[in-house]
Amino acid sequence: MLVAPAVGLIAINVAFQTGFCAFVLSNYMKTIPAQIYEAADVDGASVFRQWWPTSTCCPPVR
Repeated sequence: MLVAPAVGLIAINVAFQTGFCAFVLSNYMKTIPAQIYEAADVDGASVFRQWWPTSTCCPPVR
C-alpha cells in the first residue's frame, strides 16, 4: 500500500540523486592534486580537516 504518491516520488528522487552526486563529487575530488593532501598531512591535519576545505570549494553546477 502506497502511503502517498508524492512521498514515493521524493524517495525515488533522493535515492537516485544521492548516488549521482556521490559519483560526481568523487570524480571531482580525484582531480585535486595529491600534494595538497600531503602538505596537510605533514601539518598534522586530520582526515576531516583535509576534506572539509576542498569540499566547500566545489563550485555549484548550473
